[in-house]
Amino acid sequence: MPTVYAAMVEFPQGAFEGVATGYDAFADAVSRADALFNQEAHSASDIRVFMAPEYFLSTIGETSSGATPIGSMSSGDKIDIYKQLRRTSAAYSDMLIVAGSAPTRTAIAARPNGLVINCDLSGMGGGNGITTVTGYTGATATVGAKNTAIIRTNPLGNGGQVTLYGSQLN
Repeated sequence: MPTVYAAMVEFPQGAFEGVATGYDAFADAVSRADALFNQEAHSASDIRVFMAPEYFLSTIGETSSGATPIGSMSSGDKIDIYKQLRRTSAAYSDMLIVAGSAPTRTAIAARPNGLVINCDLSGMGGGNGITTVTGYTGATATVGAKNTAIIRTNPLGNGGQVTLYGSQLN
């Protein structure tokens, strides 16, 4: 039975203030995730997923009222990131690279016993992990307990880390 390994970029809740080094920070996180995978995933059937919050490459600020606005990118900046993502993806062809938070129970499309992987800015281990879909009530997924068992971590700058989770695929 294969194991799904999910390496996720995590920061302490409320501590993420954007990445000053741009794409280099993302490339560094992917490299650290690959090192974690190489320590754990030894079977050809193991699945390697790298996730970073979708805002990881965005600028983040703070308004005078304490709100946290996420900065938008120009079309040119996005195109540059897409090119860099293609190169990174080619360099790590055994890894699925995903930007994402997501899922609401009505948006889950996994089969029962399938896995849902979540990575967002809710804090280290806070909303992150691998969850098993136990069934559906109508169109709404029922999920089991979140896998918060951390296998390994690798520190990033600014107090963040790449955290490796694992779960058996049924």
